[in-house]
Amino acid sequence: MRLELTGKGIDITAGIRQLVDKRLSRIERLLGRAMVSAQCVLSKQKYLNRVDLTVHAAGDHVFHGAGEGRNWPAAMTTASDKVMQQSKTLKDKWKDKRRAEPKDAPTRRRGAKSTPPAGLEAAVSDRAPRIRKMRYPVKPMTGDEAAAALQDSDAGFLIFRNARTESVAIMVRRPDGTFGLIETEQ
Repeated sequence: MRLELTGKGIDITAGIRQLVDKRLSRIERLLGRAMVSAQCVLSKQKYLNRVDLTVHAAGDHVFHGAGEGRNWPAAMTTASDKVMQQSKTLKDKWKDKRRAEPKDAPTRRRGAKSTPPAGLEAAVSDRAPRIRKMRYPVKPMTGDEAAAALQDSDAGFLIFRNARTESVAIMVRRPDGTFGLIETEQ
């Protein structure tokens, strides 16, 4: 970051330069690489110290803050706080812009395949949340056969037709490794 420090009617001492650097470092920490340059004009009018602070950020953003006070730290704090508030507002806009998804673009997650897997159909409504519908083959088998088939697979559940009752049932793998059986009523 480039700093241009100007004194009108005063000599810039090491203490004033250190004060300006300290206050600008807070703004630079907030904006990061986006902060391009800063101009600080210090002027003294009788008993009043005045600081005009202008910060340039990426994307042609300019922040300006003016502060007055009986001493330099009070004037510099007022000016830098005004610039800091403007910087926070811009930073929040940048974050919101990154988080928001484009209205026209379809919803995609990082690492998602461009084509859906076979048997997967997405039913999308204007107001309803996105619902994914999958079709599973329902084979007739007993509860023991379903447990053995689920044990051999990596899936979390298995849908089957109970051979004894002819009803549809779901065998579920629980987090503790045991299986649960969900049966429909007839």
